[in-house]
Amino acid sequence: MRNPPAGLREVGTSLDPWLEAVFEGSRDAIFLSDGESRFVAVNRAACDLTGFARDELLTMSIPDLHDDVDLDAYRTFHAHILAGEEVLSQAAIRRKDGSKVETEFSNRAVTVGSVMCMHTTARDVSARVRVEEEIRALNESLEARVAERTMQLEAAIQELESFSYSVSHDLRAPLRAIDGFSKRVADLAGPTLDADGQRMLGIVRQNAVRMGKLIDDLLTFLRTNRAEVRKSAIPMDALVRSVFAEVVPDAAARERIVFDATDVPTAWGDPTLLRQVWTNLLSNAVKFSAPSDPPRIEVTGSMEGDQTVYSVRDNGVGFDMAYVAKLFGVFQRLHGMTEFEGNGVGLALVQRIVVRHGGRVWAEGAVGRGATFSFALPGPVREEISRRSVDQ
Repeated sequence: MRNPPAGLREVGTSLDPWLEAVFEGSRDAIFLSDGESRFVAVNRAACDLTGFARDELLTMSIPDLHDDVDLDAYRTFHAHILAGEEVLSQAAIRRKDGSKVETEFSNRAVTVGSVMCMHTTARDVSARVRVEEEIRALNESLEARVAERTMQLEAAIQELESFSYSVSHDLRAPLRAIDGFSKRVADLAGPTLDADGQRMLGIVRQNAVRMGKLIDDLLTFLRTNRAEVRKSAIPMDALVRSVFAEVVPDAAARERIVFDATDVPTAWGDPTLLRQVWTNLLSNAVKFSAPSDPPRIEVTGSMEGDQTVYSVRDNGVGFDMAYVAKLFGVFQRLHGMTEFEGNGVGLALVQRIVVRHGGRVWAEGAVGRGATFSFALPGPVREEISRRSVDQ
């Protein structure tokens, strides 16, 4: 049997050749210390970690590598290890040149020959600690930026609420005056006006009504941003038919439209908000398919992976796909007011509601060949997983 490593000679025993190789060839620093915490054996990696030669380390004890060590507390710690406990710890050790190395330790008792020793494996984790500190600093910086952005967002929301109040009160008053006085003028002086005067007075009243509708839609859009999303199971089939009856209240007008909405799957979402989605999509389909003979509107739904996809297809005037990116923007219109009335808020509202549900919207169409508007919502299974994750 070969001689043991120099450090182990102090223990008064020898190692099998393969144990010698493991001890001396380990990339982790290994220290063996006796009941007085004095080193009795160290490997080459321990010398590299501390900067001390092997002979120097064998004249030292574990506390010599640390600053401000409570010797009584350390002896107690050492005794617990020798009694059979295994302890993981992390601390900085002082190298020979005075520099510090953040080190992770694994401590346990071993018997070498007839001697009970504390076996300490040490690993330099300075790089990891440095990265952790960088991440911590980054997180603190991120939290500070988030707090700043939150304050800015809260200020913006307050301004928006102030604007909403102004719109709902200050702008409505002059609109009511314009509409009321123009109606009064029409009642009193209408017969004395020529055709051109009556036409211009009619335009004033029409635009006052249009502006009022625009304010209502804009306020609905703004309120949607703040409304809490309260999700539950929604029988979409019944909801679609109910909304269609509201959109086309006249029975004769409904009879003219070929409407198909069968086997529309149940959704998981806010019933009030999703009713608004169907109202806007079906209103558009009715409006833009009106010139067709007969108008056709088809509502479909299907499960695709972990999403439920709903579509509203019509055979109306359609649109040019080159402008599809404009469809869901506020006040964006692809058709003139003289062709179809509207203010360009409806589809923006649809997108906002669907996105707040964690979904997405898209559209396909061709000029003169109808359009299909689709939206996808997370399925009930995905919603349940998300809810459980939040609860945990």
